[in-house]
Amino acid sequence: MPQAKPQPEAKAPAPMVDEKYGSSAEIMALAPARLIAILKEPGASVYAKAKACQRLAVVGDKSAVPALAALLGDPQLAHYARFGLEPIPDPSADDVLRDALKKLKGSLLVGVINSIGHRRDAKAVGALAKLLYDGDTEVAQAAAAALGRISSPQAAKVLQQELGRAKAPVRTAVAEAGLVCAEGLLAQSQRKQALAFFEALAGGDLPQPVRDAATRQIAAAKARDAADQEAKEGFRPLFNGRDLSGWDGDPRLWRVGDGVIVGSTEGVTLEANSFLITKQTFGDFHLKAQVKLRNHNSGIQFRSEALPGWGARGLQGDMAENNHWGSVYDERGKRGIMVNGWTGRAEKVVRPNDWNDYEILCDGDSIQIKVNGLVTAELRDTARMSGIIGLQLHRGPAMEVQFRNLRIKVLR
Repeated sequence: MPQAKPQPEAKAPAPMVDEKYGSSAEIMALAPARLIAILKEPGASVYAKAKACQRLAVVGDKSAVPALAALLGDPQLAHYARFGLEPIPDPSADDVLRDALKKLKGSLLVGVINSIGHRRDAKAVGALAKLLYDGDTEVAQAAAAALGRISSPQAAKVLQQELGRAKAPVRTAVAEAGLVCAEGLLAQSQRKQALAFFEALAGGDLPQPVRDAATRQIAAAKARDAADQEAKEGFRPLFNGRDLSGWDGDPRLWRVGDGVIVGSTEGVTLEANSFLITKQTFGDFHLKAQVKLRNHNSGIQFRSEALPGWGARGLQGDMAENNHWGSVYDERGKRGIMVNGWTGRAEKVVRPNDWNDYEILCDGDSIQIKVNGLVTAELRDTARMSGIIGLQLHRGPAMEVQFRNLRIKVLR
């Protein structure tokens, strides 16, 4: 078989060099005044002007604005001119971009709108609102996106009004911009207006991804409110959301991911129930947690005794697949199920294979269990008045359980 002839090695392309101004590095080394002069020079090459714009993005100031603005209508250099203008902190850069809205069309106009959004120029809201009705769909969509990025109260008002007026596909752009705008309002501590906007996005006849995202934001805001209120009431995290500091358990069985404690017996055969155990003991307390049980059986030990090999003995807030949720069980004791919190109670409110709120309140000899806000078990018990808290993995078939948002208030 004939041998293929060796191919010559590919040579790197020679760097571009402007005949008058030299290489990119040489142009970039010029003083700002010289760069501005290049932009004004009729005979300067597109390459030299592009490099001058790029450098002015770093070293440019108010003096560079008129020369950059003059290129906003140049199809070859408009992008570079906007790149140079966007970082300049002087208000004159906003002025020339707003002025260009009245002069440009098509992709050049879209580019200027994008730059206004990038600079978050609140003075452009009125002009952008008019462009939502531009006959060029891309212009209208860009105007919506820019209003979203500006995220001022007035921009939010415009976008929220347009949710019921704009036609597809601009309406979708308005809805998506609304999400960005509401998030921006939250970041600016404009919480009331932001949540009102999210409510409008969640409940409107809008694309499902937009409604879902708004609903998640509302839920997150409510969770933050609840956490703030709980902190005022004396609750503190029992799990830091990052690692298992303050806990002890079989490292084969427990891990942390995305702010969640994950317990799994996949690939491990348990001879006995195994627990992730707090290093601290608690007597009178109010514990709140969220739990997702994939299958089989789990629970939360409280006022319990830690045993060798990550075992536990004592009271347990129980949970199992289609059973036992909200019950009180005597783990490794002789009393078995002390209160049946499942039948007629927790069975009505448990969300299978989803997150459920679980609360345990111990105050003196009084014990109360709640599942998703419903009281499922109450009893008085003095067998053990203090002990560890433990999260259970049950022996038997391979199982998984997840815990998050564990917080506790010590009563005394």
